[in-house]
Amino acid sequence: MSYLLANTFPFRPLPNWCNARADAPQSPPPKQLGFYWIDRLGKTLPSSTLAPITGALGPFPSNHLQQDTWTTKTLTDFLWKDGVPAFSILWLGEPDLTEHESAPGAPAALSAIKSSDQNLAAVLAALDRHHAREATDVFVLSDHGFSTIERSVDLRKILKDAGFEAKTEFKDEPKRGEIMLAGNGGSVLFYVIPQARNATITRRLVEFLQQSDFAGVIFTKEPMQGTFGLDQAKIDNQHAPDVVMAFRWNDSKNQFDVPGMINADWQRGAGKGTHATLSRFDMHNVLITAGPDFRRGQGNDLPSGNVDLAPTILRILGITAPQQLDGRILSEAMTGASIPKPSAETKTVEVKKDFAAGTWRQSLKISRVGSTIYLDEGNGRFVPR
Repeated sequence: MSYLLANTFPFRPLPNWCNARADAPQSPPPKQLGFYWIDRLGKTLPSSTLAPITGALGPFPSNHLQQDTWTTKTLTDFLWKDGVPAFSILWLGEPDLTEHESAPGAPAALSAIKSSDQNLAAVLAALDRHHAREATDVFVLSDHGFSTIERSVDLRKILKDAGFEAKTEFKDEPKRGEIMLAGNGGSVLFYVIPQARNATITRRLVEFLQQSDFAGVIFTKEPMQGTFGLDQAKIDNQHAPDVVMAFRWNDSKNQFDVPGMINADWQRGAGKGTHATLSRFDMHNVLITAGPDFRRGQGNDLPSGNVDLAPTILRILGITAPQQLDGRILSEAMTGASIPKPSAETKTVEVKKDFAAGTWRQSLKISRVGSTIYLDEGNGRFVPR
């Protein structure tokens, strides 16, 4: 899947709020900004945007790599035709889609990474053509890491065999005690019907998962022994599930010598790639920054995450967020930062539950920089007596 967002405030001349240094006086941004939005389903905002693009580039392709090339050309050859706007997002589907269909390190996955490199080169070349590269901050990042499925776990069948009313869709009105499973690759969300009034079934479900050979870390809406609360993962809200389970993982290597093996849900088979466990191979992704607002040739070893992108970009643009954001400004990586480099605190929390047949233990490694919390990794295991 490929997505594109570009506002239409022109590059010539760049307003000083677009390139504001971290220590520079901040001018207010323009009160109105236009934007384009294009997605892989052919939907656009404004709706009139798509026709001239397809007229110039042809229809959106079906091939993954060609989709990314088409989307990149839309940005560089169409939306940037008359100048580079103050802010653009280019979201490419690769190598994610190909790694789901193959595995990390597979020849097809390596070709997909090469394709992304080529699209990045096209973006940089377009900035050069507009004489905008030296004045532009570029962020290159992934939204997650990747692992290889060691075992596909059909929780639908396993739970039904254990006496649970487990479903992945409701064709009729949900009945009390039924459990909706929402598979997310490396994790599964469980909604017990009706929520918040069926603690017995929820507890039985959790204890079943704790004694399984596939569970990694379990979070619950209501406090239960041997689990973490949803609030510890920052996922508690009125629509949150009763239970979230991240599958177990290990650091062994796949057939392409790439580490990171996981149990996963029923949607993909063993040997394919997926993510969304609490494995460090899933949780740790890539961020590379380059431009006038960032230090050159330096690495940043402080904990950080994609949650930090919005506050950092807003700081560069000189825009004050209308509300408190979850992330932080990556000031330690920026030029001219007037505040000292922040420090990090890291801890590992553990919980357990004893059963007649053995003990369940799970752990979660958490880092904090200022008030921002990062989940580094987590795992668990049932150890028989």
